[in-house]
Amino acid sequence: MADWISPSDYADNSGQWSSETKVYDENTNTAASHSSVSPESWSYWLMLFPAKSVVGNKIRFNAYNNEGPPGSGIRITQVEILTESGWQEVYNGQHADNTWVEATFTEQRVSAAQIRQYNDNPSQSKKPKIYEFDFYGEPYEADPSVVESSDSSESSSSESSSSRSMSVSSSSSSISSSSVSSSSSESSKDSWEPSSSSSSKSSSSESSEESWQPSSSSSSETSSSSESSSSSESSSSSSDTWISPISHNDEGNPSVGGWLDEQKIYDDNTSTYTYHTDISPLSWSKWLELIPPGNGITGDSVRFNSGAQAGAPPGAGVRITQIDIYYSGSWHTVFNDDWYQYNTWKEVTFSTQTYTRARIRQYNDNSTSDKQPVIFEFDFGGIVVEDNPSVL
Repeated sequence: MADWISPSDYADNSGQWSSETKVYDENTNTAASHSSVSPESWSYWLMLFPAKSVVGNKIRFNAYNNEGPPGSGIRITQVEILTESGWQEVYNGQHADNTWVEATFTEQRVSAAQIRQYNDNPSQSKKPKIYEFDFYGEPYEADPSVVESSDSSESSSSESSSSRSMSVSSSSSSISSSSVSSSSSESSKDSWEPSSSSSSKSSSSESSEESWQPSSSSSSETSSSSESSSSSESSSSSSDTWISPISHNDEGNPSVGGWLDEQKIYDDNTSTYTYHTDISPLSWSKWLELIPPGNGITGDSVRFNSGAQAGAPPGAGVRITQIDIYYSGSWHTVFNDDWYQYNTWKEVTFSTQTYTRARIRQYNDNSTSDKQPVIFEFDFGGIVVEDNPSVL
């Protein structure tokens, strides 16, 4: 029977949200809060995951709104859902403070949602807050073709090859001021755009890992645990199957630095690529987060194909790549090393994990010149998870 379903997990890739679990503590007097958002700017996204994918036709949220006139602060909220076709906007508008707002859409399978708020004050920073969020529907039940992993009680399945060619456009940041509704919204993205709507990021939002200096002698560096990893050529793959991402999140944007043509990293074509704006000497690119189909991957490998400078000596430019995977509530580094074979697959192996997403970035080790990272393709190795495990 369809009912309201609370999230069971979240992802805060920016690190700008706090008390995130209060978005699903069933208490509208508590809230997840965001650091101050600059004038006329978006907050970062807060991603929310149900325990299992939900087949339904609506979501609801309860969020802060200062209920002032235009230009007074946090007045606009945007919500997107992740479906089998990628991210889909279902709400983008104003609403009352600390009041439930429902957004309806065509019934479909939903594996995640993301929410953010806009500060329309032209001169003052403001803090967004989200009190509660719910999905509506019934938990998705896998079909008979689902394969049960031998070392896990979670149901998993090999994703069909059709998922590998799904191309998802990056989410729009434009707002329709006429789309506000306390019951539903299928808003237009073309009616009104705030001046900073092309970005939900700020130039001061670099991740905490930025202080790390790359070392070509260490490929098992971890961001939160001592993850054991190794790498090998893709010809000796340990994967059950290679699975393309179906969507992405870009930590940056062209105005402050970021990736462009991101969908080309999962178009199954090594002649096309995503590329990054030029990065400064001795600096990291922004992260590019990659989301698999279903509710994650159970596997022991990933692979990537990048445009690092072939055979380049240390100090030549973009030679170092870092890849993290997300499980047990934090990011874990599985690769952090030189890889400078141009347009050549590199496989990275690690202990088998069930994880919900991966992220990749590259380092410019040139001490004087800006350089531009390029990545042709990325794949997950393993099987698709249909249920969202409690460990994620």
